[in-house]
Formats: sequence, structure tokens, C-alpha cells
Amino acid sequence: LCAVVVVQATSRMYFLRRSGRIGQKVLRELRRRVFRHFGRLDIAFHDRYTSGRVVSRSTNDVEAIQDMLETGFDSLITAVLTLIGTAVLLVVLDVKLGLMCLA
Repeated sequence: LCAVVVVQATSRMYFLRRSGRIGQKVLRELRRRVFRHFGRLDIAFHDRYTSGRVVSRSTNDVEAIQDMLETGFDSLITAVLTLIGTAVLLVVLDVKLGLMCLA
């Protein structure tokens, strides 16, 4: 049981580190694209919308995506792994009963 806990903790640490790096790369690319896009817009757009409004909107949108990457993806992976672990444990404890529960 202790070995399972150690493996789980190590795997979780690796996953969080890896997903954090991937998330930061995605956000950096997204910010770069948004900045380029605003730079390509015509002068009329910039006359209609104040710079504060544009910056606020882009910042809030990127932060919403960041929150989703940090919490949503982690929760999804945790739920899937918990489901798989529970299914395996059910079958290991009692094959017939486990398969009946999973059917």
C-alpha cells in the first residue's frame, strides 16, 4: 500500500509539472497571437475601442483559459484515473462481483 502511495505521489508530481509547462507554452503562444492580431487591426478599430478595454478583454480571456488549463484538465485526469483504479480494484477483490458492477 505504501508503494502505491509513493508511486501515485511521484506520478502526480510529474504530471503537474509537465502539464504546467505545457499550459505555460500554450498561454505564451496565445498571448503572442493575440498581440499580433491587435497589431494588424486597422486604425478604425483602435479609434472605436480604448486601449484599456482591449487589454482588459484580452487579459480576462487569457486568464479564463489559464484557469481552465490549471484546474479543469487536472480534475479530468484525476477523475479518469480514479475511475480506472476503482474498476481494477473491484475486479481484483472479486472477479464476478466486480464484472457485474462494471457491466
